[in-house]
Amino acid sequence: MFAFHLREPPRVEGDILTSTDPFTIRHLRVARIKPKEPFVLIHQGLRMECRLIALKHDNLRARVLYSEKPPRPRPRLLVALGLLEGRKLDEAVFVLTQLGVDSFIIFQSKRSGALRITASREERWRRKILDACEIGDIVHPPALQVVAGIDALSELGNRILGVGAHQLLFYEAADDEVRTLMDVVSEPYGGQGIIAVVGPEGGFESEEVAAFARRRFQVVSLSARILEARAAAYYIASHLTAWMGKLA
Repeated sequence: MFAFHLREPPRVEGDILTSTDPFTIRHLRVARIKPKEPFVLIHQGLRMECRLIALKHDNLRARVLYSEKPPRPRPRLLVALGLLEGRKLDEAVFVLTQLGVDSFIIFQSKRSGALRITASREERWRRKILDACEIGDIVHPPALQVVAGIDALSELGNRILGVGAHQLLFYEAADDEVRTLMDVVSEPYGGQGIIAVVGPEGGFESEEVAAFARRRFQVVSLSARILEARAAAYYIASHLTAWMGKLA
């Protein structure tokens, strides 16, 4: 059954729902939902199974057959992503949402250069998260927040996940003693939250790594092969979510 996240609040009178949300109207048209066909609408954690009454160019009407508001699960996997150029982060949050990431922090690092976090970019990332939620019928979209530095990232991550979370900094250090991702996931998972930090293209500068170390982040290596930031993020999230049993 198709599921769609309403970007704007609907009007519900009795069991009749009306919406003028242009994103949802367009998505219903693309999916070719027909009158009397069932589908799901989601808004702010409320999941409504509906049957289409009418779909016009500027509004839709549907009958609500059943609704529920499941509790938001406790976040366990937070991925912090360094700012990337162009629309690369749009793709990253879209894929990572489908892989089971619970929360995102976007941060600027020294190698972000002239890149800046803008309101339009942030809105685009949130739209891509909702697009991914519609594919997976995810009721509660991952939260997305932006921070300016490493200290703010660490403080926010611990506020979200609580004390005792695994804090992992993925960094290609030339040191044989650095643990690998395979070392991490080969151990029993104890149920703690995980903060996984993936840097920007070009990685981190040494003083940034030292700042993470002061915040008790553990440096973790992926492999001998250098991966582009998005590929690294997908590789990391796939292994961590499998380790945590989130995709089972």
